[in-house]
Amino acid sequence: MPAVPQTDASAPVVVLQSGNYSVTTVRDPTGAQFYLSRSPAEDRSLLPKPVLVLPKPVTLSPWKFTRHSDGLYTIENGGAPVVNIRGKLFAQLQAQPGVETRWRVTSVHWQGKNQFIIESVDRSAGWSLTTTEAASVFSFVQPEIKPLVATRSLPPQYQASARFIIERI
Repeated sequence: MPAVPQTDASAPVVVLQSGNYSVTTVRDPTGAQFYLSRSPAEDRSLLPKPVLVLPKPVTLSPWKFTRHSDGLYTIENGGAPVVNIRGKLFAQLQAQPGVETRWRVTSVHWQGKNQFIIESVDRSAGWSLTTTEAASVFSFVQPEIKPLVATRSLPPQYQASARFIIERI
């Protein structure tokens, strides 16, 4: 089991400002780290495009985070807002009525620098990665949108598969 980074849980809460960012996974037990991005090779239809876990050498599309006055975010990848479609993460190329495009982005700085969880507006589910039994991340799969698992401690501890490193570019 990897050591938990020692950071001060009482440090000021990190709030992402609107801008362009890279989104990567937290390093898995093998030391691997992956990008989240739309595929560099997509069809030309206007259907929703899957967001994938990609190995680092792959060219990525930057993420655009737009913070709203209510503290929620619209998150875009490749120029399209990302949405939950049947429990998977997609970039929605055409606006659809009734589809939620806002997300709650929360710092978990006590678990590591620039680490965040991304949840639905009502906090019922969040972005989560598919992992092996040994907690290694699978590449070329879509992040799932499902209830996040955390300890009942203060502050809560989230699994590495639910934490993402978000850095300004």
